[in-house]
Amino acid sequence: MLSQLGVGHRWRCLEVGAGAGSIAVWMARQGASVTATDLDTTYLDRLDEPSITVRQHDLCTDDFPSESFDLIHTRYVLTHLPDQDEAISRLAGWLAPGGILLVEEPAFFPILNAPHHAYRTVQCALRDYLEDTVGTRTEWARSLPTPLFGKGLTGIDMRARFQQIRGDDAESQWWRLSLEQSRPGIVSAGLAPDSLFERAYAEMSDPTFRDLSLAVFTAWGRKE
Repeated sequence: MLSQLGVGHRWRCLEVGAGAGSIAVWMARQGASVTATDLDTTYLDRLDEPSITVRQHDLCTDDFPSESFDLIHTRYVLTHLPDQDEAISRLAGWLAPGGILLVEEPAFFPILNAPHHAYRTVQCALRDYLEDTVGTRTEWARSLPTPLFGKGLTGIDMRARFQQIRGDDAESQWWRLSLEQSRPGIVSAGLAPDSLFERAYAEMSDPTFRDLSLAVFTAWGRKE
């Protein structure tokens, strides 16, 4: 999608919630000047791309001047925030005229009826745990692109895709790492028994395992 938008030389880009910086690095290597932000910049501080500026930044409270960027991209961030509508308004306000806001967020619903019992049960426990402890709105992404309207954006559109998960593939390994991080809290909260995690991992590592993971919604609009 970023390639299709033509990200390149002299673009001023903001990557919000940049994580380890993979997208920021990609944009920088297209010739863009990139500001990469996160609440925790541990992994971003290791980047050595001269055209990337790293900033510790909270989207909900920290500002940028208006018209600062030609592109703002955020991925798997908004769904975890307390007020998505306010966050989108803030992001849109930092765009220069003609600038593009591109957001990508996951929704959980494909897993709700998964045929693999252990996989489905621990994933639903993780969903409940995130909703209770972080405030994650696990189905908010399904509302895209509607939240982009009324924010001074035109040409609003969207794409959607279902991510698949197969026995011991990268998606399966990503889920296992994610589940392990939250496992103690989930068990302590009584949302799932500890033994069920090992059964779920066995399902996900089976070469014959096939199921759906998250639905991912990508939406964008251009500043008037």
